[in-house]
Amino acid sequence: AVRPVSGAAARHGKSPAAASTLSLFVCGLGQLYNGDARLAALFFLSELFIVSFHYFMYMTWSRVRSFAHLFFVNEWEMMLYASSIDFCVIFFAIYNVAQAYRSAEARGGRFEGLHQPFVSGLASMWVGGWGQLLNGQLGKAVLFLFAFLLQAYLIALYLMSPLFRILVDMEPQRLILDKAIKVGMSILFVTALSWLLSIYDA
Repeated sequence: AVRPVSGAAARHGKSPAAASTLSLFVCGLGQLYNGDARLAALFFLSELFIVSFHYFMYMTWSRVRSFAHLFFVNEWEMMLYASSIDFCVIFFAIYNVAQAYRSAEARGGRFEGLHQPFVSGLASMWVGGWGQLLNGQLGKAVLFLFAFLLQAYLIALYLMSPLFRILVDMEPQRLILDKAIKVGMSILFVTALSWLLSIYDA
């Protein structure tokens, strides 16, 4: 059985709060803190590849689009493929955090939280689910973190991708665009509400 430890006791071993927080901001950093150097390198290189891939796509979208047309792949299909990959990236980021948390907990015992409500609430104010990690509530943290990352992704998709232009080209009457905006705003509202709930809960 895993022995329970308080936040103070965990600091003498491997703190799940510290490990998950490190991996929350840099993939692999929590694994490195836990002593898993190879796993840390794998997560970090994966994040580096993901960031590089997105930068490449953002900077060369028009060229990639022209190349894809040679294989009869239109821009809307490209956007769907890219969005599918990004959705998997969200789960990868969450798994990275959860793995660091569980690995630290296996080394230092079951984590019962820092017992600092103000710190936890402030953490969730910055990143939804972060406060739950500090409270030792991994299940809640995963749920709130997913909502937060989904919200961040939708905002980036609307502001930095050619989604609106693609939808207008597909349907000049802008019917699809209006539906996409309504669906997106609904999701943003729900995820923003979950962010506020994360702060209150933490």
